[in-house]
Amino acid sequence: MKKLVALLSAVAVVGVTYNSIAQDMTPEEQAAAAVDQRKSLFKTIRYNLGPIVGMAQGAPFDAKGRRAQRKTYSCYGDHDSRDASGRH
Repeated sequence: MKKLVALLSAVAVVGVTYNSIAQDMTPEEQAAAAVDQRKSLFKTIRYNLGPIVGMAQGAPFDAKGRRAQRKTYSCYGDHDSRDASGRH
């Protein structure tokens, strides 16, 4: 009996969770999600271009720090997306 109650409870929880996840977003929620995505994109761009822009404006450049970051980012360029024919 306890197993049956536990199973029915689990099914009820999954059903309620699935129902709440499956609902479409309202236009306001879609707009808020789009704004958050754009903000995140611009933060990423600012983070990556910040040292370059500062260098162009005459700010001191930390070459040692950028070298350390380069090691972190080296794995991003390792993937070869070409197919067997050599085309992208």
